[in-house]
Amino acid sequence: MGKPGLIAGKKSPASALERALRFETEGKRFFTAAAAKSVDSFAKHVFLLLAQLDNPQEAESALITARDLEPQNIDYLFALVDFYFKRGQLDAALEHAQRIISAHPQNRLGYELKASIEASRR
Repeated sequence: MGKPGLIAGKKSPASALERALRFETEGKRFFTAAAAKSVDSFAKHVFLLLAQLDNPQEAESALITARDLEPQNIDYLFALVDFYFKRGQLDAALEHAQRIISAHPQNRLGYELKASIEASRR
């Protein structure tokens, strides 16, 4: 059984990130090359971020910078929830799940993330 993610399922963003991170040795090279080839600005930043995940301080800094530039961007907020959750920083993860709910109340992702974080505290 694999590492538990925030939202179960093969097609969830959390499981996709977990699968990508399994390639730690090859991942940095793969993601750096993918960023260089990407024409989409968001994808380029995501690939560069994924290439940095072996350095949590740099990854967190990049995510916070992205969030500060686009505070309602659900992708950046989700990435911060996932980042903090996987490191056991549940208060920070919950804060960013709440930001998703505030910015996108119609999207159930924020509510699901919040419920997953709260359930992990029990």
